[in-house]
Order: sequence, then C-alpha cells, then structure tokens
Amino acid sequence: MNLLNQKLFYLIYNFGKENFLLVDFEVFLAKYLSYFLVLFFVYLIFSEKFYHEKKVKLSKQVKLFLFLETILALILSRGIIMELIRFFYPIKRPFDALEIKSFIFESGSSFPSGHSAFFFALATIIFIWNKKYGLIYFILGIINGLSRIAVGVHWPLDILGGFVIGILSALLVHLVLNKDFKKFKFKK
Repeated sequence: MNLLNQKLFYLIYNFGKENFLLVDFEVFLAKYLSYFLVLFFVYLIFSEKFYHEKKVKLSKQVKLFLFLETILALILSRGIIMELIRFFYPIKRPFDALEIKSFIFESGSSFPSGHSAFFFALATIIFIWNKKYGLIYFILGIINGLSRIAVGVHWPLDILGGFVIGILSALLVHLVLNKDFKKFKFKK
C-alpha cells in the first residue's frame, strides 16, 4: 500500500510542475481556498434559501443549532481525533520523506490531513442540511485535498484519512444532536 501511496503522490505532485501558473493555482487552492469556504459557510448560515430543503421554520435557534452542530463536528474531527492519531502515529510529510520541494510551508505529522478532516466534516453537516451546497463543499474539499498533495505537503492516504474522519465525526455529532433538534419542534 505504501508503494501505491507513493506512486499516486508522484502522479499528482508532478502534474503541471513545468507551468508556474498551474503551480500558483495549486498553491492558492491548497492554502487559501479554505478561507473562502469558511466565509461562504457563514453566509449560508444566514441565508434563508439554505434551510428550505430541511423544511424548518427559520429562527435564531435554528441558525444557532446549525452553527453549534458544525463547531462540535469540527472540534471532534480536527481538534480531537486527528490530533490523537497524529500524536500516536506520526508520519513524515512527503517533502521530508522524499526530499522534494514543498510549495507551501507545513510542519508536523502528515497523517491524517487536518484540512480534509475539517472540510469533510463541514461538507457533511452542510450536506445533511442542504444536498446541493453539501455536494459543492464535497467537491471543493476533494479539490483542496488534491491540491495539498500537488504542493507536496500530504500523501493521498492522508487526504483519505481526513475524509473518513471528517464524515464519521459529522455523522456522529448529527446523530447525537438530532434528537435534541427534534425536541425543539422547529418544523413548519
């Protein structure tokens, strides 16, 4: 599996390295796309059309519930599970292990990807509330993950690990909190 991980890494890492514009675009996606995704999520919380699919009566409590559900999923995935795995199972980043150039600075263990754990937890919560926006977030999370491989800071398995951790964390938080959500009778 390690050989497959390395071969897949090189396939993605070497893509477009002769074109400096493509490398700059990869750096943008790996480093800055995350800020736009978080800002757009904040916009979604306050957007009425975001809640239509869930058929809930829009109120401050519903917005607060979505925000808290998201924060708990992010803390569980990125702040607890990912950090525990990195503490007990440290993996060198590709630029350290292969002695290649990294196009952005990162430090610490590589597995699992914190960005992927964060964005797939976020995408899952959004998908639960609104399929269309959730799908967009999943696609952008995959693009972010691929770009982090392309700039040399993650292995493909790091992204896959973050993907699994993010989704499972969000589903767990949603299952636990969904009972409380129904008690508030937010339905129309």
